[in-house]
Amino acid sequence: DKPFECVGTLDECQLALGMIHANTDFFNGLPEDFKELVTQHLPNDYGHLYKELLLSFDRENNIPIELRDAAYQFFAQHLY
Repeated sequence: DKPFECVGTLDECQLALGMIHANTDFFNGLPEDFKELVTQHLPNDYGHLYKELLLSFDRENNIPIELRDAAYQFFAQHLY
C-alpha cells in the first residue's frame, strides 16, 4: 500500500503523478526517461483522488500536541 514508505500511500503517489503530468510547463521540463515513467504509471482518473486526499483532513497524525488545535483550526478554515 505504501510504495515509498515515508512518502505516501499508493493513492497519494498516483495523485502526485497526475498533478505532475497536468502541470505541462513542469512536465515538459523533465528528462525524457522520467516523463516516460510518469506517463506509464498515471492513474486513469485522479480527480477522485484529488477530492479525497487534498480536500479532506485526517485527524490521525503526528502533529505535536501543542500545535494540534492551531492546525485543526487552519484545516477547518481552508478545507471545509
